[in-house]
Amino acid sequence: MAGGYVPAAIRDKTGNKFITYPVNGDGTFAVITPFTFFNYGHIANSDKGQMPSETVLRNEKGQSVGSSYDIDVKFTGILMQTDKATLDQQMFTVNGQTLGAYYRRDGINGKTQEWFWAGGTMSPGATVNSPSGATSNPIDYTGIVNQDAVTISTTTLASIGAYTTSAVTIPAGQGFVLIETANP
Repeated sequence: MAGGYVPAAIRDKTGNKFITYPVNGDGTFAVITPFTFFNYGHIANSDKGQMPSETVLRNEKGQSVGSSYDIDVKFTGILMQTDKATLDQQMFTVNGQTLGAYYRRDGINGKTQEWFWAGGTMSPGATVNSPSGATSNPIDYTGIVNQDAVTISTTTLASIGAYTTSAVTIPAGQGFVLIETANP
């Protein structure tokens, strides 16, 4: 895989599709219908991916002698929608549910990035500031690392409006996968 400087890979304003959908307790996906997934609408900004937090191990002199990492697979952001349906979803519906998640980011180096989380939980809360309500509602999704490979069927992909047309497999122990497809 080539790396390095790619001007078309630098994009500021992209994305705007984050969807959660129910996952069965055993980690397999429930049957997805338009009524069981939730599209959170426009997103003002977001962070997504594998987010490590480092713990530095120090001796009694305060010298660093090692480190360890805790790794979370996450999606955090600021939602722009503050309608009752979105707030109810954030504060009440997601509480205690295991949810799969999908995020789409368009126009990166002529491709679309699609992020799929095997399952996870949403922080059950919402905040709306006045003024600036359209850029104040935080969302926090933490993925659960799957013990077995999880496959998302083409039926599920079509239901949530994914661009990729082949089944998506999230390898065991990974928690999420990033797929790149050609821009439609």
